[in-house]
Amino acid sequence: MKGKTAYVVADLEGSTGAWTRAHTLLGTPEWQEARVEVTRDINAVFRGPLRKRGQSGGGEGFSPHGIQSHSPVPRQEGDARFRLLHRAGGGFREPSWADFAFFVGLHASGGNQDGFLPHTLTSRIGEIRVNGKRICEAELFASVLAPFGVPVVFFSGCPAACREIEERMPWVAVCPVPKDPLVLRDASKKRETISRMRERLREKVREMPDPKDPPCFL
Repeated sequence: MKGKTAYVVADLEGSTGAWTRAHTLLGTPEWQEARVEVTRDINAVFRGPLRKRGQSGGGEGFSPHGIQSHSPVPRQEGDARFRLLHRAGGGFREPSWADFAFFVGLHASGGNQDGFLPHTLTSRIGEIRVNGKRICEAELFASVLAPFGVPVVFFSGCPAACREIEERMPWVAVCPVPKDPLVLRDASKKRETISRMRERLREKVREMPDPKDPPCFL
């Protein structure tokens, strides 16, 4: 693998801990729970490649050097190697120091009726089209990173969001995070489901391409 430093963009809707709209609303008990879970998702994603190399989740070889979070990330839950660049509400920090990018917990585009809480930038906009084609936030973010030579190599989100990425960025390793509201009825089943999905994140990120090979998204 070329490079050791990842630029991570994270959101709540496509994370393992978001099951209802309440999980994405600032200040609710559900939101408090979801923001912890998305931080644990980030931990799982960047530790996956370390395990692939026979490491135990720490040490040399990989660093989640930048976290661009659309939702406040609890610092006490994050790995000590995280450096939080930005919280919700502003633009991207200059990313030329990064070797590749992970998009964790993103959602489908506004107008995608199959998505879980789909929107592009804001729910006040029905959808955004470029050259007549509906686009998602991941495309916007990837195109911001492209001029700096930072390719996207991993994406997780609801199944509809993953299908968008498979169509538009076929080189990216994707990991669907299903949203089954029935799981919420049983706390034990919910914990087991989140644990299983998080293990899937660790497995799928190992399938990411070598960053020297995939194109940047333009």
